[in-house]
Amino acid sequence: MFAAFVVVLTVLVFALLIGAALTVLGWKLGVILCFAIAAPIYLAAFWKNYDAAADLFFLGMLGIVFGTEVLASLAGLKLSFLTELFLFSALPLVAVRAASGRLRFDGIKPVFLPLGAYFVIALVSSVYGFSTLLGVFFQLLTTIKPFLLILLGAAITGHERFERILLFVVANLWKILLPLVVLQLISPAAFSSVFHDAAVSARNDLLGTTRAVGFFRHASYLGSYAGLFSLISVTAFLWKKRKSYLVASAVYLFLMIASGERNETVAGVAGLAMLPLVLGPREGMGKRALLSVVVMTVLTFSAFLFFQDYILGEAEKMNLVGNGRVFQPRSVLYYDGFRLANQYFPLGSGLGTFGSAAAAKFNWAVYDMLGFRGFSWYGTNVLNDTYWPQFFAEAGWIGFSFYFISFVAVFVSLVRALRSATSSRELFFSRSAYLAFIFCAAISVASPIFEDPGLFLIPGALIGYALMQRGRRGTRLETMARSELVRPLRGDGAMS
Repeated sequence: MFAAFVVVLTVLVFALLIGAALTVLGWKLGVILCFAIAAPIYLAAFWKNYDAAADLFFLGMLGIVFGTEVLASLAGLKLSFLTELFLFSALPLVAVRAASGRLRFDGIKPVFLPLGAYFVIALVSSVYGFSTLLGVFFQLLTTIKPFLLILLGAAITGHERFERILLFVVANLWKILLPLVVLQLISPAAFSSVFHDAAVSARNDLLGTTRAVGFFRHASYLGSYAGLFSLISVTAFLWKKRKSYLVASAVYLFLMIASGERNETVAGVAGLAMLPLVLGPREGMGKRALLSVVVMTVLTFSAFLFFQDYILGEAEKMNLVGNGRVFQPRSVLYYDGFRLANQYFPLGSGLGTFGSAAAAKFNWAVYDMLGFRGFSWYGTNVLNDTYWPQFFAEAGWIGFSFYFISFVAVFVSLVRALRSATSSRELFFSRSAYLAFIFCAAISVASPIFEDPGLFLIPGALIGYALMQRGRRGTRLETMARSELVRPLRGDGAMS
């Protein structure tokens, strides 16, 4: 039943994507879509050798993510839309996998009930709010992206080749990034002469240098990948017992700090604080959870002690201390998001109207109504530089509650997967998925990481695997039980 729902969902999202894209950009994007759609259809034809098809998609997605970033940094080519197209065009992989009965959805079913309730409320809000039809279509696609990535992750993981690809990337990416970061820190001019369009002007307040970017265009990508891979390297060391993963983790930690990204650094520290919780067997998890809280408290207090002036300065900008006017973009988005949720209670202002990618592209009416033109940064790319305000502003507090519950359901399922993992391989994936979710959730407070396939691809794959592994284990147990029932009887009436 749920498999049929997944097939229908992928078809509907597919149709919605094509309709919205053709409406916005006409036949040119339509041609690109045709080529993009053709690739996964050919891959889906390999469903009898499905693992190979899944590997091709994962490698292709990584190639597009890293390749578009390199081209943007070298020559200013903005090709990130290819990542979005490749993601949505891969939906046939999920549909074929679900239709063949080779996916077990026990771990992910609880996520979609509150998510469905959110969409119902958001659509009703859009009828009575300030939404435009195109904005609604676009925002629906944007909102569903993290959950499609989790579904896609479930469809492409679960075999040894995926595991080898992931570990190879984690073990070796730093070998490319570290020399580039060192070059940028030692000789910024030489670095900029090669990577002309990299955003290297921002200051790293932690190191007193420019923010390192590696081969990415923006430091946030370096900080996100470095923080994530630092955590995965630790779980890989616990599995493989290779000291090279500890070296990789330390290097990634340095790269994260060198990026100068505050959100990613705080998220990385949060992930490191959660390490005591995921280490060791199920017994004693309560004590380790308490230890994680203690570690996080100590790290937070230490950070405030050493960076007190800097933290207070940032807090004043956000109007968290003092009596000044809110002017920092993300703080304004949260503040006015609260205002909209309260003013248009209980439904909010409608999809694609505030704090979202759709609002930034197609509908500035609510921004104008709130007086955003008075800010110097109005009209720049910071209008959707957060994640959560769009949900309580556009769908009200009730809609936001359902959407937030869907993420809580993901977290609970990950904890259950962590507690029920038996093999070392399952422990690696469940630990990595748990830490990846904590990392992304911490970043999402100030960044739309869940909406960015380039950043959420690997976390989504890990989470998808962890949510499905309980279903796969259930399938194996059912098969074993049936085999026991049909074993032939000996002459004395006992099973042979």
